[in-house]
Amino acid sequence: MSLNKQHIVLGVAGVRRKLDRKPMQAILASLRSCDPRFRLVLMDERDMQQPISAWPKVHALLTMHSSDFPLDRVLQYVALRSPFLVNNLHMQRFLMRRTLIRTILSTAGVPLPTAAFLDRSAGDYAYQPDPSGDTLVIHSPATASSQTIHKPFVEKPVATDDHNVYIYYKGGGIRRLFRKEKNMSSTFDPDVRLVRQSGDFIYERFYQPEHRADIKVYAVGDYFHAESRKAPHIDGIVERDHHGRERRTRVNLSEDEIRICRRVTSAFDQYVIGFDLLRGSDSRRFIIDVNGWSVVKNSDEYTTRAGQLLAKYVLENIDGRASEESQPSPSAVIQEASRPPDLFDTTNGQRSPCPV
Repeated sequence: MSLNKQHIVLGVAGVRRKLDRKPMQAILASLRSCDPRFRLVLMDERDMQQPISAWPKVHALLTMHSSDFPLDRVLQYVALRSPFLVNNLHMQRFLMRRTLIRTILSTAGVPLPTAAFLDRSAGDYAYQPDPSGDTLVIHSPATASSQTIHKPFVEKPVATDDHNVYIYYKGGGIRRLFRKEKNMSSTFDPDVRLVRQSGDFIYERFYQPEHRADIKVYAVGDYFHAESRKAPHIDGIVERDHHGRERRTRVNLSEDEIRICRRVTSAFDQYVIGFDLLRGSDSRRFIIDVNGWSVVKNSDEYTTRAGQLLAKYVLENIDGRASEESQPSPSAVIQEASRPPDLFDTTNGQRSPCPV
């Protein structure tokens, strides 16, 4: 049956707090404005605890992974119903470990900081032979090999949901980075020289960023929205605007940086993804973190365009998939997202074409 005569059912799966956020609602509103056939089925953590066979059937599925997202159950649903996946959900496990992220990025030719790896669960051990602690040696009995890295370096837990990242400075002292707490994002301890004595870590060479700023990149297909913010290691104080939001500045990416961004999205087969780009003071460029599903918080331009691109992507990929059996079950809650006024012709009440 032709798609032109049907609803196009898009499942949106994520925990309730992510589904309800204003940027996500704005993206979905923009998506629906592009085609009157779109029907959205929102599935939160409570819905995803129901028997998988009872979950609504959808043409396409958009998933927003988080620490409490039931990945195994959603993968079972995908195996049962075979919806088109906006983001390749099978790659999600790779996005949960920084070692696997680095392996995939390296294979894709993405520039990365020099690193050493400490896997204590495999028998590795680390020691700092000099009194200053400026040199770290990691020995792996399993391979009878050693790695050496010198301060300054960044100590990152292997698990991506652990945000307690430490920077170790030459001569002593560390900067502890963490998720923002009110107006703080890091603290400095001048007395620490030794690395953490338990856990598995990646140790990356520390590069001072250009203009003391982090660059956050938000990709939707081949559209890359980049913003800079004061790097959290500078003094740990979050800069905010008069609305109380973290101060960010839109950044134009160079052609070389865009090529790097394309390699990241392609490597993980993710249509929507966020990652961190470091512009070193020596003009070198590195990807230093990949965040998985991530959207811009305070940009109408981004949310409108993201919705339009998602609509186009879904339509292009589900042509021929639709059937009467792909309608949502009667118990499904259909989200009728509000429509952005600027995408409608208010003079005659007709829908304006989606400008993608």
